[in-house]
Amino acid sequence: MQRILVATHGRSTADGALRVARALADCTGAVLDVVTVLPPLPTYEAPRSSAFLWHPDLRRACEEDLLTRVRAQIDRTADDGAQPLNVTLLSEHPARVIALEAERRKADLVVLGIGKHAPADRVFGGEIALEVARWCPVPVLAVAPGTTTLPRRAVAATDFSRSSVYATRTALELLDPGGRLSLVHVCPDVELPPQALSEWRTHYRQISTAFLARAAHDVGANGGDRVELVQLTGDPAREILAFAKRVGADLIATGSHGYQVVERILIGSVATKLLRASHCSVLLAPSSATAVERDIALRTERVMLPGVP
Repeated sequence: MQRILVATHGRSTADGALRVARALADCTGAVLDVVTVLPPLPTYEAPRSSAFLWHPDLRRACEEDLLTRVRAQIDRTADDGAQPLNVTLLSEHPARVIALEAERRKADLVVLGIGKHAPADRVFGGEIALEVARWCPVPVLAVAPGTTTLPRRAVAATDFSRSSVYATRTALELLDPGGRLSLVHVCPDVELPPQALSEWRTHYRQISTAFLARAAHDVGANGGDRVELVQLTGDPAREILAFAKRVGADLIATGSHGYQVVERILIGSVATKLLRASHCSVLLAPSSATAVERDIALRTERVMLPGVP
């Protein structure tokens, strides 16, 4: 890992993101970039006039306030002897501009916090993390509030897709040196007569056992006791969340699927549920779509979903 991009709004719910990003940079020797985003200010329709625009002085005041808050956060989350960090101010829609900045800087990982309470926190919360992951070519780590260290117990959810293998590999890289990872696959519920259901589950388990072993091999974790292979049955998101809680996981890793418009709306529901309901940090890894494919999907989405920026 050579470069990490951390995006923050400077509030306390994002302190964990900055602390974890610093810890990762210290462990890997990666360059750490800090960015913050001022979203477009709202406009108001006035009678017999066009939309009211904010005065430039007001926008400058908002920018200065945001930068002051982020710089204060950088100071309070720094250990003694920590390297000074500069912050870059970006504008426009947060998710899109963070993803573009990560691509421009050739970052290997994007780190941000999960804000679950105040509306200002949610600007960089779960919904933004999902949007960044959908458009970013590298994994996105959404850090839970209060996190202070690298994860020691991780759960990697796999459906054997390339993005889930990517998520597992990245989760292993993020683990504390003494950490442990559970590679989990959930057999889905199906409606079949009892005898047929039993036979189907037996056959499915045989196949998924081989696929789990292959997935472990693909991420270089087919030996030793650092990784365990786990099979569950039921609703994927519910079972993964329950398992993560049982083992005291501080990280859940999953693929975020592809960039096709229909996939983004429908198929990514497991990743969405995990991020919205998880008690711990969540790592979302992208598919292997190219920049051209992402651009095509974006233009298609604008046609199919009017109003999407």
